Order: sequence, then structure tokens, then C-alpha cells
Amino acid sequence: MTNPHDSPENRLLSHAEVRACAIVVVIAAAWTAILALIYWPGLCTEDGATRTIHAIALAGERNIEPRMVSHWFPPGLTLLMSASLRVLGDVGPVPFLQAFWVAASAGWLLVLCAGPRLGLALLAPLLLYPPIFTHAIAHLSDGWSVAALASLACCVVLWHRRSVRGSATQTPTWLRAAMMLLLLVSCVVLLTFRANGVTVMPVLAGLILWLVRPWPRAIAGLAMIGACCFLSPTLVGNIPWARRDTVATSMVWEHVGILRVANDPALTKQFNIDEACMPPATTQDLIQRHNWITHDSLMWQRPGILNHGVVMRPDQNLIRDRFKALVKAHPGQYLRAKLEIWRTLLGLRGGIPLVYIFQHPPTWIEPFGVSMQPRGPLREWGKAIDDWNRRNQMRLEYSALPAIWIGLAIVMLAIALSRRASRARAWPAALLVLLAASYYGAFFLMAPGAQYRYFLPSHVLLYVAIAASIGALLTRGGAVPARRT
Repeated sequence: MTNPHDSPENRLLSHAEVRACAIVVVIAAAWTAILALIYWPGLCTEDGATRTIHAIALAGERNIEPRMVSHWFPPGLTLLMSASLRVLGDVGPVPFLQAFWVAASAGWLLVLCAGPRLGLALLAPLLLYPPIFTHAIAHLSDGWSVAALASLACCVVLWHRRSVRGSATQTPTWLRAAMMLLLLVSCVVLLTFRANGVTVMPVLAGLILWLVRPWPRAIAGLAMIGACCFLSPTLVGNIPWARRDTVATSMVWEHVGILRVANDPALTKQFNIDEACMPPATTQDLIQRHNWITHDSLMWQRPGILNHGVVMRPDQNLIRDRFKALVKAHPGQYLRAKLEIWRTLLGLRGGIPLVYIFQHPPTWIEPFGVSMQPRGPLREWGKAIDDWNRRNQMRLEYSALPAIWIGLAIVMLAIALSRRASRARAWPAALLVLLAASYYGAFFLMAPGAQYRYFLPSHVLLYVAIAASIGALLTRGGAVPARRT
């Protein structure tokens, strides 16, 4: 006799979805191998080079000067790169492990939300999009954030599916184990690779309380999140490097921005930060150099006019004190400055900066035994792709505007939810939009500037949300099976 609990509607994953997810793994492996042939040992920026120096120091290199290492970056990726150096003698494998996880997690999410056929069809343009694949193989933490956020989204979609279908839904042991592993690894990555990943955790905790049953499993999930939240501070405490107040570098940008929009000499004099300037520079010089794109013009542009030791002092920080006092005294001017920053974050100033990674690695790290020069057998292809990206840079910047993707995701979701036939299948898209907002929203609270890589993880989720809404609208008989008890 046929077991009624083994019917298709009682399976958390259909056979077609399992097959499609297996195909995604094959595609991800092939895509990663091709990228390795072109770009080995990965694309590198100044941030990537600095993190590589940190990894070299952790791997035991004694020629690294103390001034070259600090807790500027969260420690997770640095530790992974250091382990790669110790075991394999190269950091090259790290970005390609990242690339595989990016492709696999994004593909799985597309299959779960848009259906096997549409999901596989829409994976190709995602993986061939230059802003995606150049960041996926870069020595940066943002590709890891893409993979972690997409993996968490897979878990959330499956939790929602089981919640709607009820307790009769079969969840194989292997799938439970895979979801627990994805949840754990993704939380560790989000909390130890980038500082802003912490804003996802309250939303994730709320979704677990809403969707996960029985209660002991929900409590276990919350406990896992709580334990991961303490991991990054513990790792930092065990690495004896100089501490830096990296948030203060964003605060000084906003502080000067407030003084700029106020355009009030008396206010500038009252809330000046001359003590943080390199003589003879003053706060007025900071205002003249300030722009709404990034704090780099204040912090890193030559000649320097800010004393980094004062700005990033880990205790009794002058910038924090002055910034808080200014915001408290003039909240209206603070809001005006914030609106200018939000315009930049939404791409409303005519493009999103640094939409792809250039193939021009820093050379100053080579004396320490690590070269980021392209060594892949197909590296000439990389030069051709880089030339194409340069010629089409403006088009790429406009194609990645956050405002467009956010607006399109919301419109498509609203249409899918407004139609009775597609409403039930559109809810996963709503969950993806929520997770995307929780990640990118961190930069609306405090940001060092606007770069595409900050938007990248949310961009991928919004792309899948749009695909999910389209899939819901195209599916006939869109209602999911009723809850069983």
C-alpha cells in the first residue's frame, strides 16, 4: 500500500526540487572552476591586501610590523585566510570556496522560491553578471555575506513551507542536518566576517519564533544565534592586536556632513573637531573636502588631514562624544545629513560606486611572500573581461541601482500578493525582502560610504524575490496545500 505521508504534497522538497538542487551544485562547481582558470588567485583590492597582511601575521610571519596589523576588520575571514596559508601555502583557494558557496546557495534559493525550471533558467544571468562574479572571487567578505544570507534564506523558506503545510510534512534527516549546518555556518560568517551582519539576527530570531516548531527546536535555534553573537568579540579578545574604533570613522563622516548641511559658522565653531585634525588643518578644511559618497576623502585621501590615532581611539573617543552631542542638540540637521547619505545608498546620485572589482591587484604585499597577480591559464580572458567592464561601467552602475531593485521587488511582490491565485506562493518572496532589508538597513543606520559590495547580498535576495513573485504569478493553482494536523 502507498503511504499517504509519502505523497508529493507531504514532502518538504519535491523530487524535482532535489534534482534541480543537485544540478545547481554541478553548475556551481563548473562556474567556480572556470573562474579559477581565469582569475586565480582571485581579485584583490586594498582592503583585500590589508586583510592578507593580517592573515600572514596570524600564520606566523615575523617580519610584519605591529603598525600594519589591527582589529580594523572582523576576524573571521582573516582566520580562514591564515588557515589556508598554513595548510596550503596560498590564500588563492579562499575566494573560490566563496564563489562555489555563492553560486550554490543562490541557485538553491532560486529553485525553492521560483520553482525548478524557472530557478535554473534565472541562475545563469545571475552568475554571468559582472558585479556578481567579480565580487564572488574577490578577497573581500561581501561574497561570503551573499552566501550566508542566501543560505539563511533557504532555511527560512523551508521553515515557512513546513509551517504552512503542517506537521504531516516529511523532513528527511539529511535535510534537517543540512539546515542546521547551514544555519550555524551562516550565522558564524555573518557575525565574524562583517560587522553589519548583526542586524540580520533580530529578524532571524523573530522568524524562528514564528515558523519553527516544536518549541524545543525554536529554542535551540535561538540559543545557536545567541552563542554566535559572542563569537566575534571572543576571537578579537584572543588576538593581541591594536584595537580600532572603526565606527568612529563613519561618525566623523556624518559629523562633518551635519556641519556641511547646516552651513552655520557658529555651529561649526561650537562642535568643531580641530583636535582630530592634522595641523594646520581645521574642521573647516574637513567640510570643504567632504563628499556624500564615502568617508575616504576625509580618512584616506592624500594629503591626510585627520589624525587616525585620535579618530579611531578605542576609549574616550573624541569623535563619538562630539557626534553624540551634535546629534542630540540638532536632530533636524542630523536628519538632513542622513537623507543625503540615504540618497547615495539608494543610488540616486547617478550610479552606485565601485560596481565591480578591477583586475589590478596591489603589489606592496609581494615582499611578504604573497602575490595577487593573475596566474590562471586563461588570465588573458580576465583582461578582456576587465576591458569590457571598463567600457560599460556606467551601464553596470545603473543596472545595479539599489532604488531600482528595491522598487521592482516591492512592486512585483505587491502584485503577486494582490492576486488570490498567487498569494500563497508569494509569501517566500516577502520573507526574502524582509531579510534583504535587515541586511542593507544596517548601512542606513551607520555607514562608511556607499559601494556596490555593501548592497550585493541584498541585491541577490531581491533578485530571487522578484523571481519568486514571477514564479507565483505564472503558477496555476497557486495555493499551497492546506495545513494538516
